[in-house]
Amino acid sequence: MDTVVTSLIISLPIVRSVIPFDVMVAVADTEKFLYYLPGEKMRHQSPVGKSISQGDGLWDAIIEKKTISKIIAKEVWGFPFKNTSAPIFNEKQEIVGAVGLAFSLETQEILHDAAQLIAASSQQVVASSQEMAANSASLHDKLGNLKKSSQTTMHSLQKTDEILTFIRNIAANTNLLGLNASIEAARAGESGRGFSVVAEEIRKLSYTSSASVQEIKSVLDQIKIEIVSIEQGIAHADEVSANQKSSSYEISKAIEELTVLAERIRDVAYRV
Repeated sequence: MDTVVTSLIISLPIVRSVIPFDVMVAVADTEKFLYYLPGEKMRHQSPVGKSISQGDGLWDAIIEKKTISKIIAKEVWGFPFKNTSAPIFNEKQEIVGAVGLAFSLETQEILHDAAQLIAASSQQVVASSQEMAANSASLHDKLGNLKKSSQTTMHSLQKTDEILTFIRNIAANTNLLGLNASIEAARAGESGRGFSVVAEEIRKLSYTSSASVQEIKSVLDQIKIEIVSIEQGIAHADEVSANQKSSSYEISKAIEELTVLAERIRDVAYRV
């Protein structure tokens, strides 16, 4: 066995101890496997003594005289790993063998899967946030229209006050007219009895009109109070809607940044 290969084999356990990944190591001369060091989880039947063959990382490194790296899928050995093989040169720069290190990609696969899950979930949250923001904007517009309608209704109610005042004045004048008619009917005596009945009905109509006006005014005042309450509720809902819209955009922006980060994690997982 070449002294360079021997020295390398002696040092490999120390080298592996400082590598922060699960690693298995193999060394071969130009014909067969000379050394095998399994990892904690990465281990299979020892190849020591077996011939190296085309397709092995060690064989390829010796033939091509350069370091070769490739990813071995989980389906091949039961665990995913990155295999890096390098030729071993002696003092005369002659190839006397090769060394191969297999780095576990289990953690990287977990990171990759997590990144994909984060990215997919983030996209769904972004879509939901955008939909919520759109709904908030639509609600804002509808609340604006409702506020305009309540203001129009309040303006119309104010006009009814003028109408009620007019009716109240008519009722007062009618009452006064009925009173004067009753006085004149009393002066006329027997001949004014029929006119007295008419005058009494006029006064009843005046009283009924006044009572109705008061009742209508009471109802309208209550409606005004309710409209004011509705306007306050609309203002509050509009404020909440605006805040929700703003928050939705902020959430959407944060999730988009998280999606970008997930993509970076996935890229890093593959590059390790």
